[in-house]
Amino acid sequence: MQKKCLLLVFLTLFTAFWGVGCSHHSRYGFVTSTGLFEFSMDHFFSYYLNDASLFKDVAPPDTPDTSNRKNDNKYQVHYCDQGKGPVLLLLHGFTASLHTWNVWVDALKGKYRIIRLDILGFGLTGPSKTNTYSRDDWVKFIDNFVKELNVDKFSIAGNSLGGYIAWNYALDYPQKVDKLILIDPIGYPQNAPFLLDLACFPVVGELGKLMMPRTIVKLCLKDVYGDKSLVSEDLVDLYFAMASRPGAREAYIEIFRKMKTASKQTDIGDRIKNISHPTLIMWGENDRWVPVNLVDRWIQDVPHAAVKIYPGLGHIPMEEKPYLTAEDADRFLSNQFTACGQNQKKIQ
Repeated sequence: MQKKCLLLVFLTLFTAFWGVGCSHHSRYGFVTSTGLFEFSMDHFFSYYLNDASLFKDVAPPDTPDTSNRKNDNKYQVHYCDQGKGPVLLLLHGFTASLHTWNVWVDALKGKYRIIRLDILGFGLTGPSKTNTYSRDDWVKFIDNFVKELNVDKFSIAGNSLGGYIAWNYALDYPQKVDKLILIDPIGYPQNAPFLLDLACFPVVGELGKLMMPRTIVKLCLKDVYGDKSLVSEDLVDLYFAMASRPGAREAYIEIFRKMKTASKQTDIGDRIKNISHPTLIMWGENDRWVPVNLVDRWIQDVPHAAVKIYPGLGHIPMEEKPYLTAEDADRFLSNQFTACGQNQKKIQ
């Protein structure tokens, strides 16, 4: 493992000083692609806000009452609120942003009110002011957010870390959640993915706080996609930009370390068996970050869940096959799925 750490350090330094990862099709040039620089917020407002982008002041997770706090103490949360109908809250995963759901929103906003946000630590919402990230912090943060929107009943779809937050939220606030859609969710003890594991090592992690080259971002995306040909330069630019927000690199390393520790705890998934909400579990069969064999644990603990496994897809199937996965989500929300029991259904 020490040799692997040194290899990644060498690769990162090589990338930084020689500009590997710069593409003729990228928005970012030779110097910027080294990942040594943070982008101004004006850059994000120019390139990464969309027509539906909104900002809401949300109280920190440790605030018991969201109504009696000054704006100085709140986070400006980037979110979108689109469509009409039953509310569906979307929670993205590691290093992602609300943009991960773009196609789902286009496909579903005709039937649902879709609310998506950059969760604390990511996207334009940005890092925690106290540099603290935990299961309880994220769950409380989401509850403070939905209170600000006066939403008291909704379904949740979450991918990866967002799935982890979703099922924990459902357990803490069962009366507020209608249905759960968990996409390659974190839930049971597992080994950390290789690249995330390396980022948690002291030397590599401290280096990662200083620089996150575009090449490393591209390597991570190709690791989480089942079909690497779908990793476009525009997609790499998006994830690279989000990693270049002020404070983002430090937040990423801290979150990686916290989740690596959490994923090794034997009791991380002990409460999953208490999930009583209608649940759809979606999984990319070629997920290298949260392995598909964990589906068996989910079926054992949540026998009423419907399960869909997608051959050839990786850790973020809603990006690789957005229309297919959105259609399946719609069928589930429309009560057209039943529990699979031990028979896991596969979709081509």
